[in-house]
Amino acid sequence: MTTPNNRGVNLYLPNSIYLPDDLPQMLIRLQAYLTEISLKVNMREIGIYQKAEIYTGEIWFNEPGSLLNQTTLRQVYTFGAIPAGTQLLIPHNIVAINGVTFTHIYGTAINSVPLSLPLPFVDVNNVTNQISLFIGPVNIAINVGATAPALTSGIVVLEYLKN
Repeated sequence: MTTPNNRGVNLYLPNSIYLPDDLPQMLIRLQAYLTEISLKVNMREIGIYQKAEIYTGEIWFNEPGSLLNQTTLRQVYTFGAIPAGTQLLIPHNIVAINGVTFTHIYGTAINSVPLSLPLPFVDVNNVTNQISLFIGPVNIAINVGATAPALTSGIVVLEYLKN
């Protein structure tokens, strides 16, 4: 399977289609339109975020010595309160973690102020207000800085390729 280069390509479909009265010409036009629909739908990311492993629709690399045409998988994790100065471990349940290449590791959290924060969070004024996010062999680890406001809830999104 090859991946199309979509730079400069219009990814939107027309809102209407003209079909000629002549049956052979109509069939040609319908075939071309169905092909256009297939190509444009296949160029889009699947925007479904679930708490289960799903395909994203992203396809990565096609060059010698690299991962060939791999489709990204996505999982979403939610969490509750995390006090300041503590660590939360969330089991990720990703099978064969040694054969996984992460393409995106991100999330958001709400703290007790309340503010919405990106994960990881960097505070340029106070290093002990920072919140780290990393993936270990078994768990997602979220570390809340010692002087950071406690987190009340959040989400983590992992997107990855399996070898």
